Amino acid sequence: MDLSVAGKFVKLCPIRESDISLINRWYQQDESFRYAAGEKKPEDIVIQIKQPSRFTSFVSGIYRTGDNICIGMIAGEFKKACEPLLWIRTIFVDTCWRRKHYGTTALQLLFRYSREVYQAERVYISVDKRNAAGTAFWINSGFSCVKVLKAADADDGNDVIIMEKVIRL
Repeated sequence: MDLSVAGKFVKLCPIRESDISLINRWYQQDESFRYAAGEKKPEDIVIQIKQPSRFTSFVSGIYRTGDNICIGMIAGEFKKACEPLLWIRTIFVDTCWRRKHYGTTALQLLFRYSREVYQAERVYISVDKRNAAGTAFWINSGFSCVKVLKAADADDGNDVIIMEKVIRL
């Protein structure tokens, strides 16, 4: 699905063809992108952008509203289990735009959209236990741990933390 939603400072919309090279650059230059993308190969992400596999899944760029510069990406899916929910698979903000509240603002925009359009009251993410910065970001964003999935080889520390947040507007 093509997710397009705009706020005062950022907007989420389909990644432009001209910005796909950014994903490759981010993936190669920053170890944290591999964690944020679930350690997928950049080719997998590009394929997902060009051909979304499900009607309710999305891959969107995070663009600054004023100058339309792509500063990151967010990917996820709207699901219906017992209730509608949002599952965020990836969020990444370029290192030069971090700690300026763009990621938090993009999430708030997505949360509002999720609540208003899909009536989703809960959002879930999974984060690699080795991703300390990512875990801290999610905790600061109001998420809490609901489950830890142990890796098949428990000695490698490759556990995955499942986190949840109740969306309040």
